[in-house]
Amino acid sequence: MSQKGFTLVEMMVTLAVLVIILSIAGPNFAEMIRANRAESQRTTLFAAINLARSEAIRRSTLVRVSLASGTSWTGGWRIWVDANGDNTFQDGEALKEFPALTGGNTLVSSAATVMFNAQGYLSAGTPGSSTTLQFRVGADHCSLERDIKINHLGRVSSERRTCS
Repeated sequence: MSQKGFTLVEMMVTLAVLVIILSIAGPNFAEMIRANRAESQRTTLFAAINLARSEAIRRSTLVRVSLASGTSWTGGWRIWVDANGDNTFQDGEALKEFPALTGGNTLVSSAATVMFNAQGYLSAGTPGSSTTLQFRVGADHCSLERDIKINHLGRVSSERRTCS
């Protein structure tokens, strides 16, 4: 009568090969997750800026992108319309809110608010609106960092940061 199954030696060889493959693939997989998270967060900011611009054109009014809370863009941001014209955010004025960044990534800009007018241009009230407004999306490695720029016409672009 023949028996079916693995011998102990066959099982040990299979486990050894599996451990070798996982030790090679594991660090690469973690790096891929970090890169995907950074790219996803950059894309979210890019989309938020474009949404605010298109809402300003669609509604024919000033639309703002500003810090959701605190003093850092890393803590999240919101798109809103100042319905009563008092230049402060109040409940009911938000069009969309975005959560804080995760994974140790950062978002830095010299401006606390980005405003688009009814034509989709950066508003004169936005600091640096006469030239280009810039955000820096930071990650745990400089190869994952990106600069996001908004020109005075409201166009958004992204470029890779150079590592030194």
